[in-house]
Amino acid sequence: MYNNQYIPLLFGSSTTNPKGWCWQNGAMIASFQANVQAAISSKTTTAYTNGSWALQMCAYQCGSSCSTAASCANYIVSQFTTTIWGTAGAITACTYPSANFVPTDCSCGFTCNAGYTKCGTSYCINPATQTCSSGVPKPLRKRDLPFGGRCSHGMTECPTRNGGWECLDTSRDLEACGGCPYTSEGVDCSSIPGADSVTCVEGKCKVRSCDRRHYLNGTECILRLNEQHLFGRRTTVRR
Repeated sequence: MYNNQYIPLLFGSSTTNPKGWCWQNGAMIASFQANVQAAISSKTTTAYTNGSWALQMCAYQCGSSCSTAASCANYIVSQFTTTIWGTAGAITACTYPSANFVPTDCSCGFTCNAGYTKCGTSYCINPATQTCSSGVPKPLRKRDLPFGGRCSHGMTECPTRNGGWECLDTSRDLEACGGCPYTSEGVDCSSIPGADSVTCVEGKCKVRSCDRRHYLNGTECILRLNEQHLFGRRTTVRR
């Protein structure tokens, strides 16, 4: 390991990297490693590394094993990582959410994935099932939701076949249009006979086009005349 007095010469007083230094899973991120190698290859002092000093240290500490810019960069990064992570109090590990997030910088910043909301400094929550209280996620309680249900505003609490429940937007859910699945109110718009393109709008199935055996007549798919002779029926939209 390098003596700590050499670290400023390599990464400290001669380093003006404005982004800080990032590690992921204990390893310096690839883009920073590439910048270190570039400085060593050019034997110049950059915002990331004092290339000349790095080469001298590689020759002194590592010898022929670090004779190339790539091997020297790997050695420098490895020793720098060991020094930083091995010094008590020299770095504070970020506290990221367990899932559903993307890091944004080297200062522990992050954004939550689509459909999730940031809670406090280290959580991404699903607002349909959780609420944020003093920076800590908590399950939604019935009194937190409209009419004492378990779903947020605009969502309907629907039973599932395995005995559980799920929150659905029955105003536009294609397979639960107008109500929960497996109930008399809910319509599976995707199963309408003859419909080729269909959507759910305000809880009603809206057919946009029909297959070649049917034609669209306003809001319904009607079996073409030659097909009616074969099948003896007319196909219409339920809703």
